[in-house]
Amino acid sequence: MTMKAKFLPIKDIALDYENGLSTSKLSEKYGMSAETIRKRLIANGTKMRTKSEALMGNQHVKGRTLSDEHKEKLRVAGYSRINSSETRKKISESKIGKKRAPFSDEWKEKLGASLRGKKHSEKSTQKAAASLKRRYQEDDDLRKKRSEQTKKQWLNPGYRERMSGANNCMSRPEVRAKVSGEKCWLWKGGISFEPYCPKFTERLKESIREEFGRKCFICGLPESKNGERLSVHHCDYQKSQGCNGQRWSLIPLCHNCHTKTSRMKWFYFSMLRDYWIYEYIDFFNF
Repeated sequence: MTMKAKFLPIKDIALDYENGLSTSKLSEKYGMSAETIRKRLIANGTKMRTKSEALMGNQHVKGRTLSDEHKEKLRVAGYSRINSSETRKKISESKIGKKRAPFSDEWKEKLGASLRGKKHSEKSTQKAAASLKRRYQEDDDLRKKRSEQTKKQWLNPGYRERMSGANNCMSRPEVRAKVSGEKCWLWKGGISFEPYCPKFTERLKESIREEFGRKCFICGLPESKNGERLSVHHCDYQKSQGCNGQRWSLIPLCHNCHTKTSRMKWFYFSMLRDYWIYEYIDFFNF
């Protein structure tokens, strides 16, 4: 039997609410809608819990895991949900002139302390990497948009100064120490300290750049658009190449492609194997 609002035992409801019952539980107990109970509690002067406080008391989600099928549905739903151009324009206009208040030093310290020492598991890291990789592979427009945004940022003198100045974390000795030497993700067992063959001169590099038309061997980017002279890459990653009877196998690369060859050594070695074999193997005397 539903209880009428005017006979609602507001004192009992307020007491139950203060003891931790939610408005939905009170709705079931007293036979009234949750909205009616919420309004009566406010009118009674009862302090309502915030959303975060209400969720903290929610124990039914603890230990609960979603199935892979459910996770995939959520991923597809979130990924495919795209606001219309009109909606995006309204959101953009509503934020014009609004700036988030800067974090206080106390808040920054609390935020840093809450994250300090926390590390993602190897499985979690692999999942996140696979998710991002899949997303960027499937969405060409997203890749182009991110690329244009980054280029636009670096054209701003203020941004360049901020990223390369004292605010850059890599300018701090303690940070550099943590990512240098064997701790660096590009560490290859110390081969970066090995000397190049003395014959690997600037004149030789220039001849290689000219031989390939001063264009990147991989992406074809001309040197004029690279922002600097093209790098000369050893196809087999051997710095002693050119000495001890080894033949040269060099190609010019733009800054972007040359960086990739350092991170994905075996991938690019395999990709360039045809050129490498042609340069290194004398089929007439095989």
